[in-house]
Amino acid sequence: MPIMITSFALAASLAAASFAQPADIGMDRAVEIARENGIARVTDVDTEDYGWEIEGCTADNFEIEIEIDRSGRVRDIDRDDDRCDPDRWNRGA
Repeated sequence: MPIMITSFALAASLAAASFAQPADIGMDRAVEIARENGIARVTDVDTEDYGWEIEGCTADNFEIEIEIDRSGRVRDIDRDDDRCDPDRWNRGA
């Protein structure tokens, strides 16, 4: 009987592991990934159901928003035609 219980427990843990979500990346890693993908200055960092949304400015001063999932994969990059507002930096945003 112990062999059957052990086998069942092993099968249950393997099944649970196959459905496990990848470990969440932290904010620092999310910002690092955003910088690797075009954000030169970060203006806002928000948590979302899927992971992280990071807004900022590109090196040539255009607005950019990057969505990063919990595993660190870039979901979307939205580069805007609008220039970053320099007053936003002066307010410490």
